[in-house]
Amino acid sequence: MWNDGDYYYEVDYAKTGRSKCREFRCKETIPEGMMRVGKTLYEENDHWGKHLGWYHPECLRKTFWYRKNGNKKIKRASEIKGYRSLDPGDRDELDRVFNNKGKSASKGDSKKKSVLNVTVKCTGAGQPVIVTGDTYDIRAQLKDAGAAWSPSDKSWVIPGDCYQHAKELFNVTSFKGKTIRFQWTKQDGWQQKGGQNNSSSSSSTPKKRKASTSSTPGAGSDDGNHLKRLKVEDLRAMCRAAGVKTDGKKAELVARLLG
Repeated sequence: MWNDGDYYYEVDYAKTGRSKCREFRCKETIPEGMMRVGKTLYEENDHWGKHLGWYHPECLRKTFWYRKNGNKKIKRASEIKGYRSLDPGDRDELDRVFNNKGKSASKGDSKKKSVLNVTVKCTGAGQPVIVTGDTYDIRAQLKDAGAAWSPSDKSWVIPGDCYQHAKELFNVTSFKGKTIRFQWTKQDGWQQKGGQNNSSSSSSTPKKRKASTSSTPGAGSDDGNHLKRLKVEDLRAMCRAAGVKTDGKKAELVARLLG
């Protein structure tokens, strides 16, 4: 374990999705299942004590260059506590961030990641699918699957009637009505972290689907009950994606999405 005399760094996966990045220009919520790096203070009573918060790896590296109150630099990613318990792809990502002697990542790396980690939540078949995590590089595929961006939760919402398209995107037969972590690599495509996909084959690139034949992204088989459970901000995002008005109360937004 590497330490600088005052505190040490540790890495793990976000357990609840409630922690926020401490970098002052970010302050974004770290989704459940996403890799994060934290800092713990060494107290005078001779034990590791107060936890000083979590960062996205890239955001933590930015703090090394603060003019005031900057964090001490990490010498080698492999000496961060918890490094060896990470998935191989995440270890590679951590090496890329911290083992470049402070130099910025290449333009190719900054534009597109070689490993994508996302968390998918769904309560059951035909229900909205919530996608968070490394979604920037697959935003076009998410839009093709009928997803709309939710600014309030910083997530993508795939409506219930596009459930089949969501399954095709992540190459699974079912989301099993629970939270699932996925990882995408160029070699293996989408894979469930900690296990194999339900599908018999794996795509080498994130899938794109054909244009949807549905004219209303919010329509579903339960007369809109799944829409009523969404936040107003999410409904407005879905209305915006459907090309309908976004003003009015929640009931009006649901009615527009149901057509």
